[in-house]
Amino acid sequence: ETEVYNSATPYPITTEFYRRSWQAGNNATFGWELYNEKIYADSIYSGGLHTCAILDEGSLECWGKNNFGQLGLGDTGSRYRPVTLSLGEGRTATSVAAGGNHSCVILDDSSVKCWGSNNNGQLGIGNNVLQTSPKSVSLGGNDAISIASGDTHSCVILDNGELNCWGRNIEGQLGFGNFTSRNTPLWVNLTENHTASQITTGYRHTCAIIDNGSVSCWGWNLHGQLGLGLPDIWVNTPMWVDLGEGRTATSISAGIAHTCAILDDDDLKCWGLNDEGQLGLGDYDSENIPVSVVLSDDQTATSIELGNSHSCVITNFDALNCWGSNEEGQLGTGDIISNFSSQNISINLLGPVESVQLGGSHTCVILQNQMSACTGRNQEGQLGLGHFTQQVTYSPIDYGAGRLIVATAQQTIIPPPATDQHWITALPDVVAPSTGRFLLRAGLISSLGDMNDWNNMDTMMIYVNDDTDVWIESIEPARGSGQIVESGGNNNTLYPLGNNSIKVSVGNIGSMFINTSFTLSILDLNGTLLDGPNPCDVVMEPEESASCVFSMPVIGDLVLRAEFPAGLDELDINPSDNWYEVVVSSRHKPAYPTISYPQEGERFDSGDSILFIGQVSQYSAMPMNFTWRLNYEEVIGYGQIINSALPMGEWLVTLTTRDAQGQVETGIRNIRVQNRISMVYEPWVIGGESVLDEQVNYVFNEPEYPPSGFTYGMVQDEGLSVLRIIDFDIDPSLAGVTDPGVVFTDSWISLTGMIPDGLDRESIQLFRMESKTTTAISALEFPSMYEINIENDTLHIYDADFSNGIFLIAGDLIPANVGLENLTTIQLPGGSLRIEWEPTGDLDNPYFGGWRVYRRLSFPFFWPFENNSQFQSVIGTEVSDIEPHGTFWNDPAPLLDGVCVSYLVMAIDRQGVPDYSHGGAVGWNGNSVEWQCGDAAPPNVQVENMGHVVSFNNSSGQNIHHVDISWTWPEFGEEDNITWQLYRVDLIPSDLTWIEPIETGIWGEPGTVGTFHQKEDRFRDGIEKGHIYHYILVPMDDVGNVDYSPLQGNIETVDVGNQFWDHNSDLIPPPPPEDPPPYGVEWFGEVLDYWGIGVFRTSAMMAFAILLLNIVMLPVIINQTRGVRRRVKRDKRKHQLRQDMLDAEDMADDLEDIFD
Repeated sequence: ETEVYNSATPYPITTEFYRRSWQAGNNATFGWELYNEKIYADSIYSGGLHTCAILDEGSLECWGKNNFGQLGLGDTGSRYRPVTLSLGEGRTATSVAAGGNHSCVILDDSSVKCWGSNNNGQLGIGNNVLQTSPKSVSLGGNDAISIASGDTHSCVILDNGELNCWGRNIEGQLGFGNFTSRNTPLWVNLTENHTASQITTGYRHTCAIIDNGSVSCWGWNLHGQLGLGLPDIWVNTPMWVDLGEGRTATSISAGIAHTCAILDDDDLKCWGLNDEGQLGLGDYDSENIPVSVVLSDDQTATSIELGNSHSCVITNFDALNCWGSNEEGQLGTGDIISNFSSQNISINLLGPVESVQLGGSHTCVILQNQMSACTGRNQEGQLGLGHFTQQVTYSPIDYGAGRLIVATAQQTIIPPPATDQHWITALPDVVAPSTGRFLLRAGLISSLGDMNDWNNMDTMMIYVNDDTDVWIESIEPARGSGQIVESGGNNNTLYPLGNNSIKVSVGNIGSMFINTSFTLSILDLNGTLLDGPNPCDVVMEPEESASCVFSMPVIGDLVLRAEFPAGLDELDINPSDNWYEVVVSSRHKPAYPTISYPQEGERFDSGDSILFIGQVSQYSAMPMNFTWRLNYEEVIGYGQIINSALPMGEWLVTLTTRDAQGQVETGIRNIRVQNRISMVYEPWVIGGESVLDEQVNYVFNEPEYPPSGFTYGMVQDEGLSVLRIIDFDIDPSLAGVTDPGVVFTDSWISLTGMIPDGLDRESIQLFRMESKTTTAISALEFPSMYEINIENDTLHIYDADFSNGIFLIAGDLIPANVGLENLTTIQLPGGSLRIEWEPTGDLDNPYFGGWRVYRRLSFPFFWPFENNSQFQSVIGTEVSDIEPHGTFWNDPAPLLDGVCVSYLVMAIDRQGVPDYSHGGAVGWNGNSVEWQCGDAAPPNVQVENMGHVVSFNNSSGQNIHHVDISWTWPEFGEEDNITWQLYRVDLIPSDLTWIEPIETGIWGEPGTVGTFHQKEDRFRDGIEKGHIYHYILVPMDDVGNVDYSPLQGNIETVDVGNQFWDHNSDLIPPPPPEDPPPYGVEWFGEVLDYWGIGVFRTSAMMAFAILLLNIVMLPVIINQTRGVRRRVKRDKRKHQLRQDMLDAEDMADDLEDIFD
């Protein structure tokens, strides 16, 4: 907007043209039209690919992409010019929220309507159906105060302070504590009965300023856009954001994956994704906690808005600063060069900025002159310029001219030749018919054959005003806080005494340039002039202010009077505010001197130049004299600010002041200058120093290897290996002192000879250890730090948090060059396996920890491994660790028949971390890993033709019996080889495990005859006559498997009867005659014999009882009785036979005794 000083004076105007298609000689009419006033926008709102504006009369116009009906025009056709929506009869808009593909509006009756894409319920109308025209949202009878829309969700603050949200909630952006989307508004619990004062919605996250000024955020957090400092990807409940101690937020805005807030101290902080520099920090590093953004030239942000990947602020100078992505020209800097810094940004606009709104990749502003302008992406018409051409500078939006032409002027000229494409021409002077605001349209009014008339005219607002109006804005203390004192029953503002005490501000609220002066006078309460009038010259443009500072030379209750010269009253349209006076009090107040820097107890290094800053009360009498001393005595400097170096020790610094009235006062501060020692300790520490409070004894201990088997989680997480432990001892040298008071240690440690030469130095990391006996370690925290100097192979450690001086060095260690040869398995009895190998290589490497055995039954191990990620598949199958020189491992878990196993034997380092590149897979055949199967099945084999011969031989005169066992060797079957064990037992057991065999290792070719011989020898475990022996052969396979359960075909029963009589029958007397049977009946005798057997008697009685109980079972009982009788008879015969044999032996023994 341009001001015309005088309506009667012609206003010159020129235009600049670019001609593209005129032909030489065509006449063209140029001129201007002055309308009563242009239609302008009160506010503007940018969505993903569309834009809306509320015009001065409350109507709503939208333009841009409309594929989902997000323009609310009742169709899905896109528009490149503003088009008015129907909001309902008599309704106007007060606020708009433009989302990704939907829009919402708060109407003048505080109701809400939404339209556009609704696939996630983001319209809040109770369904998920797309709407191309505004639909009402039910708020439960409450009024809407403010509204915000993200990509697919919306939130509203109600008149009771409650926050309601709806739409997509897959990332928790609605804050309900779940991930369930909603298509109607629902209350968001902000905890502890808090209410929301401001709401902003990003692509998939939401943030709110709470009634206490704190900030809470929730939703998608992949890039840290919630500012919580947490690794959580989704947060579904509001979480407090730490803005800094005591800080609150006054404004907040969310982009696609970043967030910014203006704090109560005018600080600007941003966090989240920074891949396009959208945080303005001068780098591309994303942040998950709020980080301060510094504007150039001491500017502060008064408003903040974010787009997809760019950010803009309005500064306290009403200027616009933007940074981040500029690929579409959305920064408006005249190019498409992105900017990652908030510093030194130049954006040319036609006036101060009133408001700014950011869309996906476009930006729109409203200037204080009411002009709307946009820049950036325009492929969808979202800039509202009547075309689809991208813009890299701000182009004004035409909402339509005013309703009436009040003046016009034209001229017809012949343009230059067609070769002259760029030219400037003067138009007729503009003459306004009166004072007031007008819309001026100037340019090419008509031209024959012009194919594009939309870009022929330019518009601007002019304001015609001839008023002169100045005023005294205020009289206030130039120093102090405006303290009120009671005096004479009045509450007066207290003014300090002396120089620079009174500030008078004046302003130009008219439309004319002002170059004048004003005066300040000091009077007592009776009107007597005590000082002045004191003049001050001022120059002011319209709407500018100026101020002057005066001295206060008088003490008491006073009247301060400021006034413009009387001659200015004739021009001023309101001379009543050209003077101003106020009753005040002036007092001589103490200076209260303090030392603001250094802080109490602050520490400095000996030899440092120390900055000292003094401070006195704002109400002290100026000018002020400052004198600095040590312990009230030795002077070290003069002035409010000095620099001085002090010797080591504790010092009391005193500041003595003398004010304009001669009053002397003193302030004190205690500081400490500390000890500084060299950290050099050959051969390891080659440089450095430490600052301490005390005298100390310093030792750098010999570097140690970390304890074997200790696993340090932080090291493993970084994919590194532990290398060495270094240990500084810094102990007070004075008795009774326990704390050396270490401020920092700064040391350069030689890595040569400490760390393997082949290790990549850039991989080295340093950790702080709690002790050498635990695995608790931590990273160094700022300001502590470390760095590697590759050129001189040193480790630089700066430790500002000295605790015990113990550090762990880790790095990307080259694995020990070790290997395995002849890796194989040996089958053991019972399905057990034994792994055997020959270790080779650098087995005595201090970082080599031995071998780890892995065992898996589910499927064979993969081999070889190309990387550590492949090797992770074996985690959880480890079964044993073997020392570096170990050569075997026995698997304690036998395998059942048909079950096989796969083994890996891998190298491990000192901490037990496996090395996927050194080791081997048992059974690797060059293409795959073969199963390793145990053999738990004993051979089930029986010999053939097993028999025996018992013989008697008296050739030695010892009457010896002999037993010869023979058999035919069977085939091996599925076994590779079979050996046999021979047992001799009196009774056949079910298990021979605990019985000692009489011979082992028996073997023979299948089909050949095997034999075994034993003779009678009671002293050498030989056979004895009169005994029955069972000889049992038990097979054993080549693994050692044995089934100790006897097989029937491998058992030979031998009755070693007394064959003496067989060879000496002439010595046997004849047997006595048998007794006749009872009553001459043989069978009756047999019955009587049987009746003497208890078994027979019992069976008979049972048979009789059963017969009586159930006659039907008689046949069965008869058959059973017959079976019993036969068994009894057989047993009796066997018993009788054995008894006869025993009797014969006894008789033979008797006869031998007789003949002997």
